Amino acid sequence: MADEATKAKLRSSFDKLTPQDFAAVAGNREGLIEKVAEKYGISKDEAKKQVDDAFSNAGVKSPNAETPIDQLRRL
Repeated sequence: MADEATKAKLRSSFDKLTPQDFAAVAGNREGLIEKVAEKYGISKDEAKKQVDDAFSNAGVKSPNAETPIDQLRRL
């Protein structure tokens, strides 16, 4: 669960998402990516990048983010 400062930074990064949108995807990175893609009309790949960047800018690691090891395992 993100702290209040992180939540505030994410809300400001994705201002098209409503409080209900955030509540629906709480703790679910894939759900957040899908919601960002839907609301902003962008690809899931672009939404993933933006979500990861938003978490990075908030000073935390994106929950369930792939590590380089995870990426290698998919090869």
